[in-house]
Amino acid sequence: MRKKEEKKMQEQLNDPKLQLYKSMKIALRSTATVGQNPELDSARKSMFLLVGTVLQGGASLLNKSKPIEIHPLELMALAKEVYDTKEVLLKTDEDSLPTLLANIFYVFTGSANIKSDFFPMSYNNNHEHVVLSLLWQTTPSAPKDFALYEVYKSDEKYIEELNLRLVYQLTKAFVLMDNEYFYHSYDKCNDYLHYMESNKDVISKTPMINMVDQGFGPSEQSYYQFHGMGLIIRALDESKMKKEKESLDDMELFLEDMQKGGLDNELTWLVDAYVHIKKEEYDKAIPALEKLQKSDKISAPEKQAITELLVFIKGRKKDSALNMFNDKLAFGKIAFHLMTERLNASKQMTDLGKSNEGKKLVEVQKEMNDKMQYFDSAKNNLNADSLSSKAKNLLKDVFK
Repeated sequence: MRKKEEKKMQEQLNDPKLQLYKSMKIALRSTATVGQNPELDSARKSMFLLVGTVLQGGASLLNKSKPIEIHPLELMALAKEVYDTKEVLLKTDEDSLPTLLANIFYVFTGSANIKSDFFPMSYNNNHEHVVLSLLWQTTPSAPKDFALYEVYKSDEKYIEELNLRLVYQLTKAFVLMDNEYFYHSYDKCNDYLHYMESNKDVISKTPMINMVDQGFGPSEQSYYQFHGMGLIIRALDESKMKKEKESLDDMELFLEDMQKGGLDNELTWLVDAYVHIKKEEYDKAIPALEKLQKSDKISAPEKQAITELLVFIKGRKKDSALNMFNDKLAFGKIAFHLMTERLNASKQMTDLGKSNEGKKLVEVQKEMNDKMQYFDSAKNNLNADSLSSKAKNLLKDVFK
């Protein structure tokens, strides 16, 4: 199964849209190295000209009420420019270039050396890949491929700061699970939990985000919160891997951790209800479900599902209740949303907005997402009758 996942992952990482994303990143990361590689400099310039040219006509292209005045030959030239530029850029390993943050410092100061109170002196490719992964993962409009690519490129073992390493390990497990690579996510959770358990005393004395009050400091409570997150991701992986007993055991351990960590929220209520239904302890599931019914973080369809679920529980219909969890409550989706929301509020992420360089890094990510979303829109809206079939197919291949 791991080999099958790896094969599927490689296919996903070779998607044309992701290659365009990588090309844009390499063009941006080569800002501080202009003059060192003429071929790369030329491709970088072409990529920026290409994006600028396409966006310049964006308003008319996206207005379906207006005729599209683009000749098929222009589309062919555009396609050739994309492929030629992309191939040159993709020959370069992006991690051989300064990080995006280093390039931002270069633009501001003329030096690629990172000097900031908000970023560690050891900030490197691994830091940036996982920061970007978390940013992509918490951007609803962003393709999942981008977060997966950033996770795939990172290795948190080379991150010295303990709290950063834990956040990054957890992020990787999140992203792998969300992309349905459950065996890879399971393995990452095992590594994460083993590392936490082997370093419990040190972690409990290390300043970390506290998810109860969003404070920051050393706390055994924080240890259990982060340990519990690893357990629930692993439990969801195990459920998808048909390891029902192991999944239920991890959910019970998760609830124990959350009690020690002081967390009482939608995620704990959801897991609490599921565990009790699974064990046919129906009456014990009702209080948690009633709390979920009143939550402002649960959508209207999910609240309706909970109302129906209570009917099944009161009628002692275990199979129907569990099917409802799987079919309508989107257990994994709710859990993932709540956990990423917590991680996004972590000190590491909030610090990004406290310096000019950090703000710029977030702006770059947003700008890249906007451009990629535009390419998707252009792909869909350029299929007009005024274009030849050949041109339409060519553009579809370029921007698919």
